[in-house]
Parts: sequence; structure tokens; C-alpha cells
Amino acid sequence: MKKLTKRDKQTAHFLKWITCYPGWWDMICTPNDEYMDRSMMHLLIKRLEQERLYEMIFVLLNVHRNASFMEGFFDYMSYNIIAENLSGSLKNREQVIKDILKFFD
Repeated sequence: MKKLTKRDKQTAHFLKWITCYPGWWDMICTPNDEYMDRSMMHLLIKRLEQERLYEMIFVLLNVHRNASFMEGFFDYMSYNIIAENLSGSLKNREQVIKDILKFFD
């Protein structure tokens, strides 16, 4: 019998979570869901974090990227990440500049 991998266990955990929270799963996957708003987004992200379903946070953010409550989110995150890296080590600052230049290549 083949031993379960770490990823197999993560997938089983994820599928159990979907079974326990089918309404939330529908909200995560449905753009323009009538119940999705800023506070629901906050709640879902917290719950996904607690369950260590980190990939689903990015799915959630992407599915709802055009919602009015998401306006400015990606700019906010980009600037915060850049600011954090610029205030870190010289190596981080150099990498930020390299990444910016790479976009324009």
C-alpha cells in the first residue's frame, strides 16, 4: 500500500473543510456573491489562515479582485511589500530594483 504524501494529507484536509463549510466555499469561488463584502472577506481570510489553507486565500483574493471593496488592495499590498523590502537589507533593496527593472525588459 502506498504511503500518503504530505500533499495528499493537505488535499484531504481541504476537502473535509469544503464539506464542513460548503457555503463559504461557494462564496470563495463565486465572483459578485451577494453576501461577499469587506467584513466577509476579512472573516474568510482569518478562517482560511486558521486552517492553514493559504493557497485558498490567494484564490479568494483573485476571484473577488473586481469587487468594489477590493479597490486599491493590490496597489496597497505591492507598496507595502516594496517598502518592507526596501527597509530591509541592502540585498533586499537591490533585488527590489532588479525586479522593477525586469518588468520593463
